[in-house]
Order: sequence, then structure tokens, then C-alpha cells
Amino acid sequence: MGRCSFRRDQDENGGAVAWSSAACLFCLICGYTLLRPVRDAFGVAWGPDRVPVLFTVTCIGSLLLVPLYGALVSWMAPTRVVPLSYAGLFVQLLLFPPLLRTFPWAPPVFFAWVSVFNLFGTALFWGLMADVFPEGAARRSFSRIAGAGSLGGLFGSALCARLAPVRGPIGMIPIAAFFLLGASACSAGVVRVHGAGPGGLGGRAFDGILSAARSPRLLGLGALLSMQTLLSTFLYLEGARIASLRGVGVGRVTAIFASVDVAAGLLALPLQLLASGPLMEEAGLGVTLAALPASAFLGFVAIALFPVPSVVIGMTVLTRALNLALLRPAREVLFTTFGRQARYKAKSFVDTAVQRLGDASSSWLLVVLASRGLGLPSLALIGASVALGATWVAYRLGGGLETRVGARHDVEADGPEAPLRVRPRELRAAEERQF
Repeated sequence: MGRCSFRRDQDENGGAVAWSSAACLFCLICGYTLLRPVRDAFGVAWGPDRVPVLFTVTCIGSLLLVPLYGALVSWMAPTRVVPLSYAGLFVQLLLFPPLLRTFPWAPPVFFAWVSVFNLFGTALFWGLMADVFPEGAARRSFSRIAGAGSLGGLFGSALCARLAPVRGPIGMIPIAAFFLLGASACSAGVVRVHGAGPGGLGGRAFDGILSAARSPRLLGLGALLSMQTLLSTFLYLEGARIASLRGVGVGRVTAIFASVDVAAGLLALPLQLLASGPLMEEAGLGVTLAALPASAFLGFVAIALFPVPSVVIGMTVLTRALNLALLRPAREVLFTTFGRQARYKAKSFVDTAVQRLGDASSSWLLVVLASRGLGLPSLALIGASVALGATWVAYRLGGGLETRVGARHDVEADGPEAPLRVRPRELRAAEERQF
């Protein structure tokens, strides 16, 4: 239990799929962590008070992207869309350096583009993983694949912290583009080894939104994600305010944000490699999903009692690490129990539009509360109450799945709920040996 499953079987290609998947996520997260500090530094330079406007623009972009993606996967095999999408993002990214040097409107556009790319790129990847790995194998393998992402995050953040003060923020963009190209190649390798599967999903462009609205479990995931987003937005805005008070250049602010990412990655990696998989298998998905919001509750109480920058930064590191190590892998395991329509169309809506809508609404809510005179301790207590509610939702969401899996009956559906891909134990064991 919990032993590494990246072992190539003599008769199957499961090991090759797992290693290619890990390499893809390494490149994807490495590219993003090279870009995120640059994005955040441009956001601070534009003004922390204007960040809610940036979040709103990002939300609009995400809402526009979901039906376009839904139409694409209705027509083309979703597994083929993933490498093509990464290649398209690579081309788009190469356009930004000359634009950022020339036009004053380019930094806000870059902020929105990176924010959409982050969620869209990872949603594409984990949708592919949910299609490739059966549910039991996902519990064992997803935490280690996520560990490869943390290694990529550590490498990208360390590289950015080292080079940004010398090359400048814009100099990070071509390096990040190179890793995006690597993610495209690795995802194509996953598809080549595992097989492209069926063709387009059919249906309509807005089916993902309709499926999310009709499925109680997807609504629960959306609620959990919205509450988590409010907590992370609070920490992000407070971190941006702290960085803006330091009065240093954009390159130095970029290095500061990169250092926070390095610390989160260093904390997340051992948890992913040693604790996440066994925790999901032994304690269940409910406990694994609830670990982050429960820790956030204690952290926000600490901020209310000790409202100083070091506590805020420490809490930022902790929540990012637990999201990487526990919440994200457990959330992706849930999607392996849905049908293909939900794994691609509904997942893209939940992971992108819902989260960015949460960013925009949370940022404006926090601005309104701050304008009413609420200080950091009061806002932290509100955050603690939200974290408590998120803990309950997460535990119920994961616990409900464990109960349904325990029924041990065969269900395969592609409707709005697309309940569970659960097969008899003997068939599931044979299916998962390749991983």
C-alpha cells in the first residue's frame, strides 16, 4: 500500500503512461511557476487595489473559453486536443515579450492570460489522467504524478528566483515557452502509448455547464472550490499588499513570489511521495479532501490572533503545499468516477470558470469588507468560518464517494451525474495491474 507504482509491466504499457504523465506535469508546472511570479509582479506594479479588475477580466476570459473547448472536444477526440492545446499555448506565449516591451495594455492582458492558462492547462492534463487511469490506480499514482509537478514547480521557481533579478521578468517567458512545448510532446507520448480512445464526445458546446448544474457531486465540488478560492484570494491580496509596501523593483518582487513557490514545493513534495497515496487508500478521500480546509481554519485563527506578515506568508506556503499534496490529487481521483462527458466538458468548467468566478467575486467582496473598516483580524475570522464550512463539505463529498464505491456494483454512465465507473473487485484488480 502506498508503494511506488511507476513500474513497467512486461506485458502492458502502464509504466510508460505513468512516466510520460509525470514528465508532462513536470514541464507544465515548471512553465507555470516561471510565469506566475512574473504575472504577480506585473499585478503589484499595476496596483494591488486594481487586482480585482484583473480577476474580473480573467473570469470573463475563462467563461468564454469553456464553450469553445466544449465545442472542440465534441468534434475531436479529447485525448488529441490536449497536446494540440499545449502547442497552441506555446505559440501564444512567444508573442508576449515584444508586446510587453511595447504596449502599456500588455501587462494586464498577460496577467489574465497566465491566470486562464494555469487552470485550463492543468484541467486538460488531469482530464486526460482521469481518462487514462482507473479509479483504484489513480489513488496510488496521482499523488506521485503530482509529486513530479512539485519537482517541476521547485525547479521553475528556483530558476525564476535566480534569473529574474538578472534577466528581468520578461526574460522568463521564452524559458517557460520551452517547457510548454515539452508538455505538448509528453502528452502526445501518453496518447500514443495508451491510445487515443474514442473520437469526439458529441453533444453541444454548453453541455459541461449543464452537467455541472445538474450533478449534486459536481455542485459539491464547485462549492468546495469556491470556498477554497476565497481563502486563497484573501492570502494572495494580502501578500500583494505586503510586497507592494517593500518598495522594490519588479524583478525583485518576482524573485520574492518565486521564493514563496519554492517553499511551498519543498513542503509539498515529501507529502506527495510519502503521505498522500497511503492517506487516500487508508483514511479515504473524505479525510484527504478535508485536510487542507481544516488546516486553513487553524491558520486563519492564527492570523486573527497574530496579524503580522510572517504569519500570512507562512499560511500562504502551507495552503499551497497542502493543495498540491492532498487536495488536488484527491479531487482528481473523484473525476475518475465520472463519465467522459463530465471528465472533459464539466471538469473544464468547474476547474476554470468556477474558480475564476470565485477569484473575481472574492476579491470584490474583500475590497468591500475592507472599505467598511474591517481589518486583517476580522477578515481572518471570516476566513476561518469559511474554512470550517469547506471542511464539512470536503468530508461529506469524499465520504459519500467511499460509501458508493463500497456498494461494489458495475455502473458506467455518461449522463449529467455519470455516477461511478465501479467494476467488480476482480476486474478492477486486473485492470489496474498495469499501473
